[in-house]
Amino acid sequence: QSRGTTVIHQRDLFPLQNIELFPQAPVLTLETYRNIGRNAARYAKGDSPAPVPQISDQMARPKYQAIAAVFHIRETEFVDASKKPMDLEVRFN
Repeated sequence: QSRGTTVIHQRDLFPLQNIELFPQAPVLTLETYRNIGRNAARYAKGDSPAPVPQISDQMARPKYQAIAAVFHIRETEFVDASKKPMDLEVRFN
């Protein structure tokens, strides 16, 4: 997402019922992303996750807020509310 949010979501949950939410991607480190991935794997296997420590930077959000708002507006202009959701299969070669 353009707002820099990292989410772990479980298939049978409703939208916005996230398992884990990391809303400040600009302050996430590589180790934090690895821990998020480990938790996603634990959820997938039915195991309990481990809490992921987070850094709090009060200026991270304001620094990117205007840019994120513009990206969000631009992205949502392409939404066609008359169409049903569709599953995508992403492949990286």
